[in-house]
Amino acid sequence: MSVMTLVRRVIRFLRRFDKIFFDGPAIYNYPGRAIDGYRSVNVMVAHWIRAFGVSRFTPAGRILILATAYFLLGGMLTLLMPIYLLSITLLCLFLVDIAIGWWLRPSLEIRRIMPESASANVPIQLDYTIKNRSSRPALDVFVDTVPFQSAVTLVRDRAFISALKPNETETVANEIRIHRRGQFMLPLPVADTSFPFGLWRWGSHGPANRPILVYPDYTPLAALSLPHAHSDHSAGHMAYSSSAGQAMEFLGCREFRYGDNPRHIHSRSWARLAQPVVKEFSDEHTQHCLVYIDTFTHQQSYLRRLFKKPNPQFEACLSLAAATLDYLDRHDYRIDLFTAGRDGIHIAGLPGSTQLEEMLTGLAAVDDRSGDAFDESEVRLGCDIGAMTCVVVFMLDMDAARLRFMRTLEETGVSLRGICVSDHALPTGLPDYITHVTPVDIVGGTVTSL
Repeated sequence: MSVMTLVRRVIRFLRRFDKIFFDGPAIYNYPGRAIDGYRSVNVMVAHWIRAFGVSRFTPAGRILILATAYFLLGGMLTLLMPIYLLSITLLCLFLVDIAIGWWLRPSLEIRRIMPESASANVPIQLDYTIKNRSSRPALDVFVDTVPFQSAVTLVRDRAFISALKPNETETVANEIRIHRRGQFMLPLPVADTSFPFGLWRWGSHGPANRPILVYPDYTPLAALSLPHAHSDHSAGHMAYSSSAGQAMEFLGCREFRYGDNPRHIHSRSWARLAQPVVKEFSDEHTQHCLVYIDTFTHQQSYLRRLFKKPNPQFEACLSLAAATLDYLDRHDYRIDLFTAGRDGIHIAGLPGSTQLEEMLTGLAAVDDRSGDAFDESEVRLGCDIGAMTCVVVFMLDMDAARLRFMRTLEETGVSLRGICVSDHALPTGLPDYITHVTPVDIVGGTVTSL
């Protein structure tokens, strides 16, 4: 082997090692997903040590290894006391546990089934399928022993299987609760055993799950006042039907869903996309509401930004917006959802079984623009405002720029309702269609009508 070939191999090894090291431990789902921003060597070393500690040592093992290190250090400092005998005994206990556990280690296959979306503060069921692929029985098998994120807690104790025979498959379940809105990546599903002494773990992990989207937690609205929302619609107009093809106005095409009329399949789109596609219609007189959400928030404190704490004002605003979307969907409105900013979202829904879910999924992924001032030039409403039955605007403040934006919407002649979610009092002389709500009232569940 030439020197140049050896150098190339060493360089390739170092590059691969560098990528694996800075990607982070794979046990936290996809490598690097749990770690963003600047990745220093010290921070990455701490992540690797933590991942090794929580995936290999049991809680009792972590406590005992710290005690062993303390006694070992004390025994190294003096020989007057036989404290080193205790440290050696504890160390031998660990070595015996690791050796016996390795000899009896099972070969397990685990899969975790979980929903792709859920609501905050609501129990979410996780279903596990564990198979013992080895010729030896698996004893004292624990499921999902890697700690979840701080916002995710277990409703019950971790799932446990006392014994799993060779080639036997067993199904267990557990429940978690996620306490805030957002997108969450759970660690890889893990099935391991701490047999015989409960200090060291041997096991396997399964494939990663997709991220789970958590909707805002909200209190349903009993009433929502939309001035003149029905002025352009007579009482004799046909009610909306959520089934595809049972209305008059062609809206577009979408994927085929169970229960759709096969006669409305769009054959050309099916041939192009290689999956069934149906034409979608609606009553041309369906009430159409636009919901606009402000995302420009005040600058958060350094500690809140450092620990990535959510903005309570913004979260309360999204919670009230979710309640409004729920009310509009229950009253058969067709909804368009917009959020402010250059990277804002636009979701056009249709009354039916999936409209609210699509809207809440959009709210689960919305980020605020911390520290940015409200910019009217970044407000892009890609729809015909004049065709709307009503417009509901959620604001986080009511300064001059936001008030000009509201005046501009008012000049279109549309039925307008403004809701300002703020801790401080609003300026005097505001239009009657603007309502002030505090985040404390929203979180407390006292806002049931607007």
